[in-house]
Amino acid sequence: MSAYFCVEVGSAENESVDDALRHMEQSIEEFGRQEQWPDDLIFKLHLILEELGLNAMTYGGASSVRIVISEDVDEVTIEISDDGGAFDPLNEAPQPDVNAALEERSIGGLGIHLVRTLTNDLSYRREGGRNHLTLVTRRPE
Repeated sequence: MSAYFCVEVGSAENESVDDALRHMEQSIEEFGRQEQWPDDLIFKLHLILEELGLNAMTYGGASSVRIVISEDVDEVTIEISDDGGAFDPLNEAPQPDVNAALEERSIGGLGIHLVRTLTNDLSYRREGGRNHLTLVTRRPE
């Protein structure tokens, strides 16, 4: 079985970042329920996409974030693309010191660290004036 889903957020005039993220989360949840995904997979994708979408719109200056999800029996592949400034989070995001006390940690890098932890494969490319981050996560057994 193979399924495909696409949603674009943030491109509507006057759509706030919060509204865009809420729309994205609702769309992902509806698709996940339709495909009978387990709750933990939906939750994992919410965390990943909220982190990446928020960063693209808040820090990257993106006005449009597009999410394409395809799945097969064993894994879910997500491509998140945005029209913000060029930024390769796999090579340009700071490495967080996860062993430091919370109050001693510098800001930045923790989100992509979380995404790396929750996925099995990540790749980045810049194409057509957009950042493209492709993530693969295995479906829970």
